[in-house]
Amino acid sequence: MKFKNINHFVSVFAFFIIVSFFLGNYVGLDRHWTSVYDQEFTLSYNALLFNNGLKMQYIDHPGYFTILFLSLFLKALSILDFLSVDKLSLISKENFDQSFQEIISYARIYSIFLVSIFSFFNYVLIYIF
Repeated sequence: MKFKNINHFVSVFAFFIIVSFFLGNYVGLDRHWTSVYDQEFTLSYNALLFNNGLKMQYIDHPGYFTILFLSLFLKALSILDFLSVDKLSLISKENFDQSFQEIISYARIYSIFLVSIFSFFNYVLIYIF
């Protein structure tokens, strides 16, 4: 089997990212976090707990690594000064709505990257076999 060059795989990965961002934007990346209670709220809340050093509350689901990597993603955004709140202890009554809106928006971007990476790896596996 002849493998294609790296440019092919880069263009396929870029295609998956672009399609994922278009689909995410169609659903609404900037919609309010209370418009639809979805998995993003549960994962974001547990990622904030994880960053705060508290015990996670969502332990009956095998999403540990999703929560772990989301907490690392939020921590990296906080270090790069894109995100003002990366721990649950930094959220107060005054900034609760604004903080969760910001966190959930970045969690949606994180999920778009995960969908793109998952689609790309599936493409590579199908191409190899």
